[in-house]
Amino acid sequence: MKRFRLAALLAAATIALLPATASADVTYPDPLPLTGQQIIHDPTVTHLRNGRYVAYSTGGVIGARLSTDLHHWDDAGNAFTTPPAWWYDYNSTADPWAPDLSYRDGRYWLYYAVSSWGTNHSAIGVATSKTGMPGTWTDHGTAFTSATTDAWNAIDPAVIRADGKLWMAFGSYWTGTRMVELDPSTGKALPEATVHHLATRPDAPYAVEGPYISNTAATTTSSPPTTRAARA
Repeated sequence: MKRFRLAALLAAATIALLPATASADVTYPDPLPLTGQQIIHDPTVTHLRNGRYVAYSTGGVIGARLSTDLHHWDDAGNAFTTPPAWWYDYNSTADPWAPDLSYRDGRYWLYYAVSSWGTNHSAIGVATSKTGMPGTWTDHGTAFTSATTDAWNAIDPAVIRADGKLWMAFGSYWTGTRMVELDPSTGKALPEATVHHLATRPDAPYAVEGPYISNTAATTTSSPPTTRAARA
């Protein structure tokens, strides 16, 4: 994984959201020039209901940046003041990765991965907050895990609601990206949920990293829903 400036993130997000049938005469805004804290790793950005923009990222105890205009970004500490104790079961330094932030049912939901390089003994955690601001998060433990006996790796979560259900794509290496259905009330994987295979490469190590997903049809009857999976 590499370090990205936030401007690059915004440009990539714009490209990712272009419809497949976009014509050449459609124009889109250029990335904004940025000031302040510009260096960030694996960011997730959301416009909060209080009017601010927040970006959470790999680094620290899920590092945070705040902005009022998407132009100037200030360091805002971390999502958590201290690491939840269970993180140490998956990483000796309690180092979380690749958060995913969304809003539903009156709360913000923050998903993130805890693992170590070179192993799929990994976990995706979930936390909630009424405001989405740094320091306001309540951790709820693991949403989904993987063990060294599994053919997948529970890292890099991306959550989407489709067909009245809640889904989470995840994965890197260990046969590529996967998807699992979540319980909307807990935000965690349903008991005995099927782990669907989304994308892989034809040759070892089969790496497809950091999925971004979007619903590509107004109505679909597939399980999991029709999605795009992109290598980040």
